[in-house]
Amino acid sequence: FSEERNDTVDVQLNFTNYPKNEILVSSVPRSISVTIQAQGFELISRSFGFRKSNLDIDISKLKVINRDDEKHYVWIPSQHSIEVSQAIDSKLKENEALSKTDTVRLIFSEKVEKILISKFNYHVKKAREHFILKQPILSPDKVVVRGAKSILNKIDTLYTELSDLELLDTDLDQSYKFEIPRGIDSLHNDSVHVFMEVEALKESEVTVPISILDAPDSLEFKLFPNEVKITFICIESDVKKIVDKDFQASVHFEDVKSSFKRLNVMLNKYPQSIQNIRIEPANVEYIIKTKD
Repeated sequence: FSEERNDTVDVQLNFTNYPKNEILVSSVPRSISVTIQAQGFELISRSFGFRKSNLDIDISKLKVINRDDEKHYVWIPSQHSIEVSQAIDSKLKENEALSKTDTVRLIFSEKVEKILISKFNYHVKKAREHFILKQPILSPDKVVVRGAKSILNKIDTLYTELSDLELLDTDLDQSYKFEIPRGIDSLHNDSVHVFMEVEALKESEVTVPISILDAPDSLEFKLFPNEVKITFICIESDVKKIVDKDFQASVHFEDVKSSFKRLNVMLNKYPQSIQNIRIEPANVEYIIKTKD
């Protein structure tokens, strides 16, 4: 135990004098590994935790490197061998403590304010077949945040914590906490009120005439039938707003030139709010004759 040998110990780093009006955007190095030469008795006491090494680092005295919106505060262990040796044991001579870490770096950025858009982050675990969730309405729809300039310059939206929504048959009306990303120091509002209407889906139908696209004026067409029934599903409140003129059905003269016996009916225009669209009949017969 009295013989000297090399071993590795951890030196705990305690940072002081954090810069004002700046926010830390990197992780804080908690320790550095150091190779020391000491007697066996000392190394055993360290291995059992009887002796711990701590080193205070004054951030205000560190070298600063400016990179875009960041400030890198740099501390190089090899340039502070005396302080490292003293932190391990005041009796150790200079250069007997050799750090395995080349550079200790703390990255800060200027503290600024920015207005971000509020966004509800949710997932529906089980959707109801005959109900639909309308777009969520958030209040406030924007929130003022304070944080690191280097991070806020890259984002424009602040999301709530992810919420798993179960089956809903009534409107959603409650508050949710924001998820605070790294680099944001504070929020003017830590939560947002979310209202999301749940509305029943209803099946409806319209009957519209069929037009012929790109037909020459010299020919006269007759379609059998000359109109189609369009069945669709939409939310109940939109049914009364939808009229026949919102739809346009047609066949293509190109299909006639290709000698098709029946022409496929295409839906060229329809409201974007509808779904599960069915066209009956899906194709029609035709007669062509020359105009007098």
